[in-house]
Amino acid sequence: MAYFNDEGQEIVNKEKYKKAKSLFIGFLSGILNGFFGSGGGSLAVPLMTGLTDLEDKKAHATAISIIIFLTGASLFVYFKKDFIDLPSAWRVIPGGILGGLTGAFLLKKCPVKLLRKVFGTLLLYAGYRMFVVK
Repeated sequence: MAYFNDEGQEIVNKEKYKKAKSLFIGFLSGILNGFFGSGGGSLAVPLMTGLTDLEDKKAHATAISIIIFLTGASLFVYFKKDFIDLPSAWRVIPGGILGGLTGAFLLKKCPVKLLRKVFGTLLLYAGYRMFVVK
């Protein structure tokens, strides 16, 4: 993919431009994850497919690798401020691990067209719940 500046001239150092876009994606994802406690991956996936030309399945899998670091940074702050209900967290973690393994297995088998529809539907549903349901 060719990269162009605002004047339409091709940018010679494409790798530097790609790194800048990746840093931007990480920054926005981190803000979302830190502020809402989730959502960083939901933003990272469409940005990675749109801005860095990453394939859908690779973007979903890469988002998971990003989320572990976003979550670690957010967890540190939340833990220091005593925002975490540890007993609740420990009850949810085993199901989360099982669900993560199941989701990773299903991602390998899922056609990209279906993956996009399921992901888009999930985002729409989450948006609906945020705006309509009290």
